[in-house]
Amino acid sequence: MYAPTDQSPPSPPRQFSSASDERRKGPSKMRHTFETVSHTNITDDMLCDAAKLFTENYGIWGLGTPMQGKRVRLTAKRLREQYLPDNGQCWYVRATSNGQLIGNVFTSRWKWNQKKICWVTQLVVHKSHRGKGIASMLLRHAMANSDDIYGILSSHPFACAAAAATFGSTAIEHVSLDFIGEHSRAIMEKSPIQYVKEAVVRGTLFNQEDSSGLISGVDTGFFVDHEEPLQALQQVRDNHSWPLGTLPDGHEYLLIVCAKKRGQASSYGGRTGEYTQEYGQAYPQPAYAQADYTQPTYNQPTYGENANLNNYDQGYAGRQGLAPSAAATSIRHDPWGFVKSKWSAAFMGVTTLQAIVCLAFESYVFAKFQTSLGPNVSEDKVQSQYKTIPTFLTLFIFGFLYELVIVWDALRMKNTIQVIGVCIANLALLVYTALQVDQIKMAITVLGGYSALEVDVTSAHLWSKVQALLSAIPAIIALATCCMAFIAWKLYQEFAWDILKNIGADYRMKKRFLHYQIYIALLKFDFFFFLGFIIQFVVVVAQKSDPEFALTIATIPVTIVILLAAAYFTRRENKPGMICVMILFLGGLSYFVFKLVRIYQPSHKDSYFAVRKSLTAFAVITILLIILTIANAIICMSNFNKGLKAHLLASRRMEEKPDATSISLHDVKPQLPSRMTID
Repeated sequence: MYAPTDQSPPSPPRQFSSASDERRKGPSKMRHTFETVSHTNITDDMLCDAAKLFTENYGIWGLGTPMQGKRVRLTAKRLREQYLPDNGQCWYVRATSNGQLIGNVFTSRWKWNQKKICWVTQLVVHKSHRGKGIASMLLRHAMANSDDIYGILSSHPFACAAAAATFGSTAIEHVSLDFIGEHSRAIMEKSPIQYVKEAVVRGTLFNQEDSSGLISGVDTGFFVDHEEPLQALQQVRDNHSWPLGTLPDGHEYLLIVCAKKRGQASSYGGRTGEYTQEYGQAYPQPAYAQADYTQPTYNQPTYGENANLNNYDQGYAGRQGLAPSAAATSIRHDPWGFVKSKWSAAFMGVTTLQAIVCLAFESYVFAKFQTSLGPNVSEDKVQSQYKTIPTFLTLFIFGFLYELVIVWDALRMKNTIQVIGVCIANLALLVYTALQVDQIKMAITVLGGYSALEVDVTSAHLWSKVQALLSAIPAIIALATCCMAFIAWKLYQEFAWDILKNIGADYRMKKRFLHYQIYIALLKFDFFFFLGFIIQFVVVVAQKSDPEFALTIATIPVTIVILLAAAYFTRRENKPGMICVMILFLGGLSYFVFKLVRIYQPSHKDSYFAVRKSLTAFAVITILLIILTIANAIICMSNFNKGLKAHLLASRRMEEKPDATSISLHDVKPQLPSRMTID
């Protein structure tokens, strides 16, 4: 009745009456129905039931997560996208009791080294039906005679024990760790399920220097509450030798077993596999010889589920019911993959539309201004006003284009911190555009007073032509900022733990990386506001004959080098370099404080008159940014030699998330998401 089938067509529903249930229920027998369904026959109603079962029985978010204490949710749409990719050979086994879904398991199959792999991608049993062997029965019905190797990633020790007993006919303490250590990477790299394919293995089985206590597992970097699996782990350890090690936060166990030979008698003697009682028996080791499983040395045969494996990567947030995330295949090959996400595309769209409309308005103002200018007047005060509007237009073009690049970089890297920074920067542009209305009006008035406009053009007439557009620009930016703030909140939910980039299971390590990300984002915005101040100063204020003009121009490449060095020294944890950079930051801080004072000195007031307000705004913002940058630099330096460097440098070598095109930032690849299998 429970023998594995080849599963070429879907198996018909199978029913049995649990003996243990009969003893508890008496005459009222509870009938369990097990149904195996192929990928193409899985209906939306089935997925809705599965999603509901998951949401109500999976667990809650752990300490320190954005949704601490709330249930981990999954939608039917995300379930189909994440567990049933079009390029995969997937199966679904569901257990019902009196018509109600009480448990299910999703599996995926692929080939490796002429062996068929069967991987459990989700296993969930209703809370009220745990401890009754339902999980083991689900796994039995998921088996096929053609399967050679079984695998599972789970944070629950009982699920691992059930898998070892059901698939390998062995107790958990007898699984072959050598086989896992030697072949797990090669097996998982062939998976059509993206989170399995990109899993980052952890534990002493793969790295003898691993000090977490884990032996065989993966680093999810995702903090689902582990209270129940830790209690289960203690129960197992009270009576048996647990081979997979301790379970650090943000990790899952990795178990791979060879299938028992066809026809091999099960040590359970035909029972339903209640591993909570029987997994401690001495079962024979699987009869597969280790020599039979060597690394592939031939061209991989054509196999449906191995095609187009890089077309699908939704990450943990999507699989667990958070807002849909953008497909993130390979950044190197798909730098615009984020537009597949609704909210990422919306954020880029709002930013782009804002830039187009505001630049169109500003260009019209510039054209009207230029065509209304009369004979050149040599007075310094008039000369500075001549340059005001062209300078504003130049700064606007640079500002909006730079913002678009920053937005693109933030969205492709799923960097919520940088997205929030863009919203704040947009507020600064709002202040700048509001200030320019008064400054341009003053420039037109001064030019009119000195007869610097065309003969038939008065300052009042020219102002009436441009006032509406100048007033509309801050209103447009204000509306765009509100939209961007709302979308940023949606992106925060969508990206979930990509905010912290999943660099490890240690929450303190994530905090270190958070400070690193904030520091890098500050460097990017430092560059914009510094350059904005310099452009206005050089064009409007400084005289070409003044030595300060040449020195100010020279500061631009020097500043770029300093900012790049700041990122480099932080990533490399170079303390002498960081100290030098912070000294230079203090020098920059002194320069901007000096300039801010000079703007209002009576002896220099006229030189700065045309752009006094905007220069003041840029100087104040730059001073605040430099102070924040220095503070974060100190924090980052205090985190040196605490393990972050290895993650940052290792991430650069990972093909899936190269950062060669990132702006001064080498981010960390989002790692394997977590699923807690329950029984």
